[in-house]
Amino acid sequence: MYPPDAFASDAAQNGRVSNTMLSGVRILSAPAAGDFAFERATQQIGEAVSAAFLAPHRDNPTKMTPDHEPRDGHEAFLADIVTAGATLWLQT
Repeated sequence: MYPPDAFASDAAQNGRVSNTMLSGVRILSAPAAGDFAFERATQQIGEAVSAAFLAPHRDNPTKMTPDHEPRDGHEAFLADIVTAGATLWLQT
């Protein structure tokens, strides 16, 4: 679906101060038989907010500890994707 390593990489990139692009996923279709299509995507920071685009972020990247796991938050982000997909479906 959205691998933990992709999540970790995107969340780290999205946390950079000099970043002008957000990396994440874009939901492409409403669920059909419990599945929906989405793809990895990028969006400029100034672009209009869309419910179909989700970008992972670290809660507080300045307070990372040496034992911090870069994939922390992956499962919660997957739940956010499912929720957004279902919400988009309800709006159609």
